[in-house]
Amino acid sequence: MLDKRRQIGVDWRHQVPVAAQSAWQSPANRRDPVEILIEQGKTRIPELLPVRYARMKTDPFAFLRGGDDHGRRSRLGIGHRFARAVMR
Repeated sequence: MLDKRRQIGVDWRHQVPVAAQSAWQSPANRRDPVEILIEQGKTRIPELLPVRYARMKTDPFAFLRGGDDHGRRSRLGIGHRFARAVMR
């Protein structure tokens, strides 16, 4: 199983080499992440917002680990298991 997962990673590395990752540019229509957080905060329990922000501050990716970013996985064309392994 580990060899198969390793081979999947190697195959992906050939499709997107490390050098190409540094050349990524965000799309012009990409929303500002801070604006997204402010908008999301409007529908959340106000007393819990400091807890959420403190967790983000401690580990910038902590808020992503619990989420299921199906849209991004679909656009990348990768399955759920592979996406979870990459996002950890």
